[in-house]
Amino acid sequence: MESLACSRLYRVKCSNGALIELDRGQSASISTTDLTSKWKNELSHVIQRSFDGPGVDTDLARFRATIDQMIVTPYELLCHLNAQGLIDVNEQCDIQEAFDQASDFSMYGFINAVTQVAHRLRKNDEWTRAFYFERLGGEILRGDHNLPCYDPVYL
Repeated sequence: MESLACSRLYRVKCSNGALIELDRGQSASISTTDLTSKWKNELSHVIQRSFDGPGVDTDLARFRATIDQMIVTPYELLCHLNAQGLIDVNEQCDIQEAFDQASDFSMYGFINAVTQVAHRLRKNDEWTRAFYFERLGGEILRGDHNLPCYDPVYL
């Protein structure tokens, strides 16, 4: 069995969490088969990084950048996440509903909608899937699931 420890960023304005695993040293895998004490040092570093000023500033800068990224409708991004098998159709609808209800048409609003689904899952005792959605929110913040860019076609 393996556990993952990583920074979790909570925003004051909402009750959602986003798991942030952006930089090397920001997360640590802890395996029950690892009998060395290496994981203790890694875990200590992750905890320190979670409260470190420059580390928090980096995470905050990434969130601030998403405020200016307008995505009037997240439909294409949601279809992309679904096509990758990251979310199913029902979760796609849940994210769309949370996005529409919040009326924040920015990438920040989209990340909030994703982590809002995690909050709902925790209320239903679906902890593993809630953790997955918090992690997905952090991955979207990092830019892991951006839509592919294609060359323009001129006719």
